[in-house]
Amino acid sequence: MQKLDYLVIIVLHMLHRTILSPFPQIMGAGMLHGEKSPAVQAVMTSPLLSYLNISHSAYDGINIVSPLGTMNMLYNKLENNLGE
Repeated sequence: MQKLDYLVIIVLHMLHRTILSPFPQIMGAGMLHGEKSPAVQAVMTSPLLSYLNISHSAYDGINIVSPLGTMNMLYNKLENNLGE
């Protein structure tokens, strides 16, 4: 299992579908340059988000902006995040 203790922002090219590494664990994310930010953010893409474990983020766990197609978000676990 991969553990990430920092903010992860995913900004992907509009024409590509991306798969994150299997079973990532993201803890304590959500701050970028002193501002609250999502732990995972996808802009103008439709990534496959499955089996994510996001906890104790300072803001939203997952933020999707203008997806271009169908979204598959299966078996994700988001808990104790301070998002709106």
